[in-house]
Amino acid sequence: MEPTVNPESPCAGNLIINGGFEDPDDFMAGWRERGFEAKTKVYNDPLLPGNTAAQVYKRRGHNIYGMVQRLSNDNHRCFIYGQTWKFEFDVRVLNRSTGEGIDCNPAADECPHVRFKGKDIPSGNTQWLHTSSNNNYENNQWNKDEWNHFEFVFDTHPGWLDLDYMQAEIMGGDGNADLVVDNVRWQRYYPNKQPSYREVGQDLKCPTEDLDGRLFKSTDTPTLEGCLQLCADTEGCNYFSFKESSGYCSGCSLENDSFVVSGSKYVAYELTTSSSPVAAPVSIVDIDDGMEGGTNNQIHLSQAAASCWQPGSEVVITSSSNGWNNHQTAVIESTDPFAGTLKLISGIDPVSTVASDPKHAVEVALLNRRIVFEAEDDANDDLHGGHLIVFATPEVVQRIEGVEIRNFGQQGILGRYPIHFHICESAAGSVVRNNVV
Repeated sequence: MEPTVNPESPCAGNLIINGGFEDPDDFMAGWRERGFEAKTKVYNDPLLPGNTAAQVYKRRGHNIYGMVQRLSNDNHRCFIYGQTWKFEFDVRVLNRSTGEGIDCNPAADECPHVRFKGKDIPSGNTQWLHTSSNNNYENNQWNKDEWNHFEFVFDTHPGWLDLDYMQAEIMGGDGNADLVVDNVRWQRYYPNKQPSYREVGQDLKCPTEDLDGRLFKSTDTPTLEGCLQLCADTEGCNYFSFKESSGYCSGCSLENDSFVVSGSKYVAYELTTSSSPVAAPVSIVDIDDGMEGGTNNQIHLSQAAASCWQPGSEVVITSSSNGWNNHQTAVIESTDPFAGTLKLISGIDPVSTVASDPKHAVEVALLNRRIVFEAEDDANDDLHGGHLIVFATPEVVQRIEGVEIRNFGQQGILGRYPIHFHICESAAGSVVRNNVV
């Protein structure tokens, strides 16, 4: 489902150009004004002397326009299906005559926000992709005398790949007041701090100088996983390079530069997120009235699940009753990521849904993983399968994640379990999650 991505694309790092408005001579570089609807000038920040921001001093129109930054065709095509991104900025609203701060109420949708739109290539029509609400302010509060921080977290749309362009628009607030914006960022976001990686190429490394796009350098990182975590914990880092023999690790955003060719056994990686959705509330929709049987064969989940789960995969739908064995299994025929739905090869019996019983809606879980441990059948004993044991590894951090385990366990034999830690003493930090047994 993932398109081919150019790791050297500017959008592989932070998307926003000149989000700090530091250069008074060219403070709107990368930004667009909305013609006669929005004009911008330098704002000299009295709260932080020496800091400059962008002040929209002429605003009109029913949408109370602000500033716009447009991503070209090449840039926005770096988005990958199902990625999570964060758009954030600092903002004030000022009285146009006195320059004093003005109150607004986030709970009443009165404060500045952001919306994204793009132009569809086949039709030439403009479409809205995402529009934030005012509940993206910290603690849903606004302080007229200070900068207010806005954050909007969202998942990417598959349709973004077919756009001629897309753009972010900062807007809203009182149309008779000035909008002041600073520190705008648009970057990859890892909400659960569960990073993973994808190899980009051999003999490549991040730039050698901080000014060229390198964000950090470590000379004593013993493992690839340690280098991965350093990148995940560094703001703006989305690529890293690692040299196993020496423990050299460096991270970069590649916003302004590309990897450096190196003949010294470096390997370059892209920082990605672990994508193993396990369970989510579901509702069942009967769309088969015109089909034979009229059974329920469509599950409404989420865009994230429908983007990740593949046709041919098996799912389990949990029980709608007190009986533990009233679950159902089915195989996915197709998915619709836009609608967040799965179509099943065969129908399922009616269940409790979010619509019919929100407190007791069933859940659905994916039963397949890319990595499979499967034991052969024992011709003499159906209850005798394989077993996995982590044996006598005190103080060693273990990680078993995203694995499908089939035909494991040996009934009646002590210590022969599908997953077993034995005499490991303290294994603090170990992780066993997102597995199917």
